[in-house]
Amino acid sequence: MPRQTLFHLECQQVREKALGFNTIDFRALNGVFMKTFRCLSPIGLIVLLCSACANEQLTRANKRAFEDPAVAEFTVNSLQRFQSEAEFERYVRAVTKLSDLASMTHTQDPKRMLVQNETSCAPTDPDCEESESLDSISVSGTRISAAAVSITNNQSLGVDEGDIVKQIGEYLVVLQDGRIFVTHAEKMQLTDRINVYRPRDPLKPKRYRWQDDFDGADWYDEMLVFDRFVIIIAFSYEHDATELSVFELDAQHGKLTRRSIHLIPSWDYYSSSNYASRLVGDQLVLRTSVSLADASETKRGMKKIFPDNGTGAEEVLLKAQSIFKPLLQTRDPYLHQITLCSLAELVDTSNKNSADVRCKAIAFVGPTATELYVSPNYVYLWNMASNFWFVDDPPTCESMGIRLDQRARRGDVSSAAVYRVATSDFEVQVASGSGWIADQFHMDEYQGTLRALVDWDYGGCYFEADERLKMLGLQTFAGSAFSTEFDPKMSRVVALPSVPNGTHARFIDQWLVYSAAGEDYPLDMVAQRDKQRLHVLRVRNPKETQQVSLDHQVVRLERLGDHVFASGYRDSEGLHVSVLALKLQAKVLDHIKLPNYFESEGRSHAFNYTVEPDGITMAVPTVQNENETGRWYWYSEQSNLSYLQLSKNQLKSLSALRYTPVEDDQEKGDAGYSCEVSCIDWYGNARPIFSSKGWFGLMGTELVEVQVESGQIVGKRRLDLTQAASVSH
Repeated sequence: MPRQTLFHLECQQVREKALGFNTIDFRALNGVFMKTFRCLSPIGLIVLLCSACANEQLTRANKRAFEDPAVAEFTVNSLQRFQSEAEFERYVRAVTKLSDLASMTHTQDPKRMLVQNETSCAPTDPDCEESESLDSISVSGTRISAAAVSITNNQSLGVDEGDIVKQIGEYLVVLQDGRIFVTHAEKMQLTDRINVYRPRDPLKPKRYRWQDDFDGADWYDEMLVFDRFVIIIAFSYEHDATELSVFELDAQHGKLTRRSIHLIPSWDYYSSSNYASRLVGDQLVLRTSVSLADASETKRGMKKIFPDNGTGAEEVLLKAQSIFKPLLQTRDPYLHQITLCSLAELVDTSNKNSADVRCKAIAFVGPTATELYVSPNYVYLWNMASNFWFVDDPPTCESMGIRLDQRARRGDVSSAAVYRVATSDFEVQVASGSGWIADQFHMDEYQGTLRALVDWDYGGCYFEADERLKMLGLQTFAGSAFSTEFDPKMSRVVALPSVPNGTHARFIDQWLVYSAAGEDYPLDMVAQRDKQRLHVLRVRNPKETQQVSLDHQVVRLERLGDHVFASGYRDSEGLHVSVLALKLQAKVLDHIKLPNYFESEGRSHAFNYTVEPDGITMAVPTVQNENETGRWYWYSEQSNLSYLQLSKNQLKSLSALRYTPVEDDQEKGDAGYSCEVSCIDWYGNARPIFSSKGWFGLMGTELVEVQVESGQIVGKRRLDLTQAASVSH
């Protein structure tokens, strides 16, 4: 069962409704307890996972947004780096001692948690103005030209995101089962298959008796390509590190050669909605975090373990002088690291043996919760204030007389440090933010201004009620908002219409579109009307928010050129899709229902589209409901691809590309093929591919060339990626 299914279905509602927080790193649990999970009954599994949710350090219920004198002495009000390793180690010892001595029950008067020191801007407030007009902002720094055309549904033009399928010239490169599959697209020929993991060193003892005879990372999740090179991002529990592997493709023969393997210390980076890696020009961007207790100098290096088998000296990647002191108060500080790796030297053929990945890093000490967004010019890290020490009896908002529909004032909401790192010269600046960021799509940069849709929640208490309105706010950060100074009281927020519980959001140029997050499974009743609306507004004029009614809830919200793609359910009879036009008055162009089809993957990369002269063609992974209960499973192991087309403002189905299952009595591809490492598709396994070399569909380990004939999608040639390649490794 995929990781998203394992944790999402059983824990998501507990996490979001009871705790109000929707970004928790669960994958570390998987590495230790996977064997235990397989032995548990379904009920036992739910109990175990929800216990993990309840005890997870990142619970909103344990968050405190008020002043804490005990840790105030450790914070600064401007960007300051540690001057030496000795100074950094003194800070680590001091804050660790303070955390160890902290009582399990905090005795602070709950009424002092809500300091009414500043109100947020309301749409009806005539004095609520943005700090600068969006028209007056110029882009600072050197803009990097857009990278080569990507086949990935990326958030920002010019910023490629890690995924499971990429293109290098004539070849499609697929990451599955801890392996890289190389296919000549036009010939539909598998030219190579190589394991990213390695055979275990016979002299290296196993840590656990159940370990297989393989060495390397536990999960191979993301892939990027640069020139003729393939970069694989993975995580290793054995090394507590992000593993970075580099392969070189021989474009003449379609063969891969392993170039190098590097380890960067980190905790598990997995997120159900975000990605760990980006590529901007020739700069590979990595985001990692570790607890401050694990941030000693010996654990801040970058170790090369191939080709010299790790015998070389470990490079100190992050020195204390590159670590910024905390701006936000916390008793549980983390080290949030941004690593930029130059890939330009890989292309230099003058010294092939020495050319390698060159990396540099900076880091910020702060509370645990962060969200990453990367634009063509900057890396943004939104760090949210919180003191995550455990308390026996955290106060409920109801007990403090706060109504479910009552909007928090500025002093009630967690502050945020919004770091901005220039990809051109590594310059760091910071701005003051407020509130919580749900995922990367709640941030966006446009015409030099960062925009953010934030959860405007109480920081000093939690709501017992399962259902309450999610208060929201819009924040904009012009270039002048970023500096070396930090004042958490300087942020200004424009109040936006609330929605039930969580949100889906997309910034599309000057527009912001958001909605309540619908249920991830078909409903047995008509969807609630308040979950069937899209809120549409121009960022420059947020007081005029339009509400567009849909015939369904929203489980997916995507950009579709200048339009909006929204899909979801109103019953258990099939998937509904609506396409909206963003003009002076936003409206639904058309709506269609796909009877008996249901989405099977939730990530943005599972959706893709292409703009053609006769319209926009789009596709999304789906499964068919083949049982009587009307239930289905999010992140199915086997997916189809449902294609649709928008032409002349009319939406029509092009039917579905069906996955070809292997019969139980048939051998799959190459005799003896089996998955050995990274056998759960946490990042999904189905992708619609719109390439300059044609249209393709990836469904598991089956690659299909597709065309549209007589208004229907047709699979022309099919390739089983598990078949034997001409050369094995």
